[in-house]
Amino acid sequence: MRHLVLAFIVLAATGCAARTGPPYVWACTPVNYFAGSNTNATVFVYNGSAAAANVAVKILNKDGTNLAGVQVPGAAPGTLYPGQTGTTTVPVAPDNTLVVGWLMAQGNPAQGGNVAVSARIVSDQPIVVGSNVEFSGFHPTVCAHMHP
Repeated sequence: MRHLVLAFIVLAATGCAARTGPPYVWACTPVNYFAGSNTNATVFVYNGSAAAANVAVKILNKDGTNLAGVQVPGAAPGTLYPGQTGTTTVPVAPDNTLVVGWLMAQGNPAQGGNVAVSARIVSDQPIVVGSNVEFSGFHPTVCAHMHP
């Protein structure tokens, strides 16, 4: 019985270790409010590790479509959502913060289309992610860490 308990503990610890390694995935939601004007939204990605982090920030609509490079509804022509596509990443040096800002869309996030709803951030190093959406004041939020 003692060996069985020990084997279970080792198996559980191994499973936990596998879930805490890369990729490190964070989600921020909401990143857009149902508004009649374009106001600022920002995601902050802090790299607290000792190595450079390779990070991808993807701004998503309600259906999970990546909006990087897409025109922001209601904003001036040429105002595009930022972010990475495919497997592209950007480096973030240790103790540095990647700041990704955009204008929120005019429109209802629940209707889909090119209105942002969430941001998904992926890194190969441990990071911390927060967001701020400006609508009738600031709305800072610590984003949620997800297990891949």
